[in-house]
Amino acid sequence: MEPGWVRFEGDVAKVAAALPRLRTPDRLLLQIVDARCEGGDGLAALVRAQRWKDWIAPEATIDVDVHVADGLKGGGLRFRESVEKRVSWTIHEALKGPRVPERYARPRLTQRVSIVCSDRSGNDRATISLDAGGDLLHRRGWRTDVSKAPLRENIAASLLRISGWTPDATLLDPFCGSGTIPIEAALMAAGRPAFVKTTFACSEWPLLRSASVARRGQQGGPRSGQRAGGPPQRSSGGRGGIYGSDRDAKVIQAAIANAGRAGVGVPFEVRDVVDIAPPTQTGFIVTNPPWGHRLNDGGGKDSRVIPATDIFNRFAVVIAERFAGWKVVFLAPEADLARRVSPKVRPLATFPNGGVRITAWGL
Repeated sequence: MEPGWVRFEGDVAKVAAALPRLRTPDRLLLQIVDARCEGGDGLAALVRAQRWKDWIAPEATIDVDVHVADGLKGGGLRFRESVEKRVSWTIHEALKGPRVPERYARPRLTQRVSIVCSDRSGNDRATISLDAGGDLLHRRGWRTDVSKAPLRENIAASLLRISGWTPDATLLDPFCGSGTIPIEAALMAAGRPAFVKTTFACSEWPLLRSASVARRGQQGGPRSGQRAGGPPQRSSGGRGGIYGSDRDAKVIQAAIANAGRAGVGVPFEVRDVVDIAPPTQTGFIVTNPPWGHRLNDGGGKDSRVIPATDIFNRFAVVIAERFAGWKVVFLAPEADLARRVSPKVRPLATFPNGGVRITAWGL
């Protein structure tokens, strides 16, 4: 394990079949090779030596992303754009030859190739990987209605994991926005994949498109986040109950629509944070309070801007007065703002979201 990454080994087909159930990663990269490589010529030779016809169909669109560490000994790697063009040309040259059978043709998804060139133990090395998802994995397929400052779905799933919430406990999100945290929780509680009607790039890999592998992948395989045999089954979530509320009626309508696409039945309601009450004696609050520079009170034409400090102060009062015994996990970009909820809050993890680093705080 290294910062930002978790490495594991597994059979290619099993990794692809597990992809729909991954909830917290941004990407899943399959490492093709990690080898010593010096300079642009060395990288081109390493790329040329790989069996690209196992991974990429000749008709595919290829997107090459190269990251080069500072101070590498080899030349020819200083200009990222030129290196990416050379790698792309080398892969296309390797794919030339007899056309593949029709059942392997017409790839629909871009195949993303990631290359990291770094200096390890005094040697220049290159790691070449294929992006199994093809797109960022926070895009689940069910969230098309979003609020003004949407929380990424994989960050929502990460908050639920680090909070310690389990489906037998009550979950409440009093700043639910377009419903991301409660919907992710409901899918977890139902044991359902995170994705709906999503097709991943690995479904176009020739190596994985043989009949035997396709049969193995039909039960939650790499092509879809849905269960085999029809649309996702609707679920009301955990046994302790999952609840979402927000003061903005428009975002609650968006949350209801997103839950419908995800196939979960979460009870969303329009309610200001000062009006919430605990539905059970104990439980979890996992939420993303508004902390942006401009916050609208949802009052229509004559609405006013509410400072983030005021919202956090209101949240603090409600927590102290009504939610004794509850575990609280929330996001805030700064310690001063987080400590308005309680001086006892502690940082749990930090995430990038929309170009801003935000911290999960626990109480």
